Amino acid sequence: MAKLETCGEKGLAQQGSKDALLEELEDFLRENAERRLCMAAVDVEHFKLDEAGCNWEQYSPSMREKLKQRQQLLIEIERALQNKEFCFYLQPKCNSMTHAIVGMEALVRWNHPTRGIVSPGEFVPLMEETGLITRLDLYLWEEVCQMLQGWKARNENMVPISVNVSISDIAALDVAQVLWELVQKYQLEPKLLLVEITESMLAQNLKMVENTIAALHRKGFAVLMDDFGSGYSSLNMLRNTSVDAIKLDMQFIVRDSESSKGRQIVESVIEMARRLNLPIIAEGVETQEQVFMLQSMDCLYTQGYYFYKPMAVKQAEELLAQPAMENYWDLRRDMTRRNYKAFTGGLVSEKSAITLQAFQILADNALMLARLDLVTGEYRIVKRDERLMGVSEEKTLQLESYCEQLVAEKAIHPEDAAQFRAQAKLELLQAALFRERRSVIRRCRRMVAGEYVWVRIEVLPCKDCSPEDPWAVVVAREEFPEE
Repeated sequence: MAKLETCGEKGLAQQGSKDALLEELEDFLRENAERRLCMAAVDVEHFKLDEAGCNWEQYSPSMREKLKQRQQLLIEIERALQNKEFCFYLQPKCNSMTHAIVGMEALVRWNHPTRGIVSPGEFVPLMEETGLITRLDLYLWEEVCQMLQGWKARNENMVPISVNVSISDIAALDVAQVLWELVQKYQLEPKLLLVEITESMLAQNLKMVENTIAALHRKGFAVLMDDFGSGYSSLNMLRNTSVDAIKLDMQFIVRDSESSKGRQIVESVIEMARRLNLPIIAEGVETQEQVFMLQSMDCLYTQGYYFYKPMAVKQAEELLAQPAMENYWDLRRDMTRRNYKAFTGGLVSEKSAITLQAFQILADNALMLARLDLVTGEYRIVKRDERLMGVSEEKTLQLESYCEQLVAEKAIHPEDAAQFRAQAKLELLQAALFRERRSVIRRCRRMVAGEYVWVRIEVLPCKDCSPEDPWAVVVAREEFPEE
């Protein structure tokens, strides 16, 4: 280190020249056994000076310490790459109304031999600056594909996994071809591997990134714009890009005096994306207030600590293995949101937020929720409690055949079977709901969690229910002794 100090003093003596200082430092570093990594640290500092438009920077002990720390970190990163110390955690993306997991993002972590799990903020920036990030990404992409292949081989529940692609990757690789070869190698469908790029990449390198997106699309991969709203957002960017979805950075929502402005920005972005037919995932969701606000704006897909933190692969597998407590169809199309724009002119209202919350409470207290077409008999299951026995997978059926199947599977108590069949006849329901304009209430014993319990079934007509507007909602809930 004494030689390093001498180098610094000599460089300063030469009129504070940046180049002279760097030449002396490079002479010293070339003698080091880890010279390639050390040179990378010097190159980073050299680049930063050039970016700042400086010809020199005054040498100081703190500069020496900083260079030493970078050198040590790069040495450890190189060792970690060789020893496969890097791994990934998975953070679920979910429907905020149903909590159903719709995908996960692979997030890099460093399993350091002495420090334990190291967050990416400590090493990713330096890896991006030195170009090592591409080696890391190549490794992680393959690890993700290996994991997906394992899930497929074990017939486990699968959701799409997002991987991050950096501008360094795009500059150094044919990303589309690399990912295509990986999914071919591991016999996966491209739809299981999503690609996330940051909006800053598009803003700064639009043509190169757009060419990559086009190549990914030709191979069957979907592309998400990550961190939208983090600083480069513009209407033109969304209009000109061909991404398949955007991830809205929730830093738009700030506290106190700026909260109203942040809400208005989020509302505008969501409406703009909707007009462009771009699905939105809100990331960084941390509070219930944010969830309710997003639901009121019809933004139902979220990622953030409020629902799930990043977790080890084993934990994610256990989560996916759990039977879903609730199964929903698209609420925006099928339920309370279907006439949303007609009534509000496309504007977000407090009433729409309350409607969604009220519907959520209703669903939470029901064993089953379904929509019934009284003309065709189409029976669409919106929510189904996992404890219910019988007809487990189909979500769209014919009412009478559905009821027959429940009886055949003994999901209905044998003593109640005949009456249950008779009460499911469409003619009877039409007479009550079309002509008499009244709801229908039935009781029967149904298998719930392995035993027969009394269940109350209500068929509720829509306003002015008729053959022209034949919709009804079917609500089944458990009856308790006090009822």
